[in-house]
Amino acid sequence: MRNGNQDRHPLDVYVLGGTISCDEHEVKRSKKKGGPKKVLLPEPGKIHRMIEEAVPDSVMDKMKMRSYSEADPLVDSAECHASDLMKTVQEVRTITRRKSNILIASGTDNVVYLMHALAEGVRPEQLGDNNIIVVVSQTHAPNLADNADAENVWNTNMEPIDNLTNAIHLSSRPEMQGRIGLYCGGELLPPRGLVKVDTANPQPFRCRFRNIADSERPPERDWYINPRKNQDIPRGKEHPYV
Repeated sequence: MRNGNQDRHPLDVYVLGGTISCDEHEVKRSKKKGGPKKVLLPEPGKIHRMIEEAVPDSVMDKMKMRSYSEADPLVDSAECHASDLMKTVQEVRTITRRKSNILIASGTDNVVYLMHALAEGVRPEQLGDNNIIVVVSQTHAPNLADNADAENVWNTNMEPIDNLTNAIHLSSRPEMQGRIGLYCGGELLPPRGLVKVDTANPQPFRCRFRNIADSERPPERDWYINPRKNQDIPRGKEHPYV
């Protein structure tokens, strides 16, 4: 039973797509021979179900999910264009009016550009004392049938659930006020100076700045959060293209 107290940190969740939100789907092959093939496609509602049924109560007791919304349509981040990034920044600006922390689920392929767009497109006064954490994963959680018990299929040792769990935990930490970060593979990275260097490693990113936070001993992680620096905070200005 999750804590129903009203003093929990408010959280707005916005899902763009990416592997973290995917399920396996069967699609017909383009050629006549051969049966259907399995492909990964973003699954509407999957992140919501993972939060509700897989993220531990010890984490969610600190948070109150105020809203949950998804991009329409959900997309693989490899198919994300500049116009999608600008649309996302505008959506996030709107969400900041609710004065809550924001969790964004995205894919790894273009998240580097998304992070920079958020850092340059969201103003500090819009974010205030809240934070934005973008969470990604190199793998997806197994399909969970509608009537299945999540405890028998999902656990916090799975990369996407571990990432969601720790991204939400970090969102609740007071040291994160006014900051934007990218969570993946046990590290919280600043939004600037990022590059994706490895497509297979659970932590595929490198950054020219120091991490915002580092952890040990997954999945019950011990966190060290560095003091806030300029590279962690937004400096957005109004632009005609945003």
